[in-house]
Amino acid sequence: MRLAICFFLAGFAAPGLRKWLAWYPEPAMLIQAFVAAQLIHFCSVIMLHTKFADGPLRLDAPQVVIVLVGFSIVVGAGLTATLCTRSHIYGAAQIVLLYLIWLILAADYAKHPVKTLRLVVIPVVLALVLRHLPVWGGLKTLPKASVGQSAPDANGPPAQTVDATSANQLIWQYFPSREPIGPPHAIRP
Repeated sequence: MRLAICFFLAGFAAPGLRKWLAWYPEPAMLIQAFVAAQLIHFCSVIMLHTKFADGPLRLDAPQVVIVLVGFSIVVGAGLTATLCTRSHIYGAAQIVLLYLIWLILAADYAKHPVKTLRLVVIPVVLALVLRHLPVWGGLKTLPKASVGQSAPDANGPPAQTVDATSANQLIWQYFPSREPIGPPHAIRP
């Protein structure tokens, strides 16, 4: 469960962090890692309460509803993670689901019965702050494509291909003291 939270917070903060750190992973990958870890958690809890339980599993209707709603929110966040770039409806659903999960985490850990676990609310709030970071000093964000691939733009034709030379130029522009990556002929612009 805690590993899933780490993936969620990293994915939730990713839009703001990508404004500062061009190499930071795509939010969709981190959210899908959260969903995978959460589904493993769900399966473990099911096993714990069925195979290893002393008696048969007994759930009342409200408990079943809570479990199904929570499961649906998590799976919905995973499904809309990659579809949010295709449609405004999927994008809006993704935002609503992510903020709903964030609110659940914030509310749960703020009043956690184990007082030391209440400190988890600090990274939860920090993820919200990092999500809304402004752009740093005119830093140009890299396209979503990795080196050598082109990224499609939702509003127009495919973006230009990013090659090792242009990536090195961007690195030298903002971090001149760093060593370049790529072939030796692409050292400085």
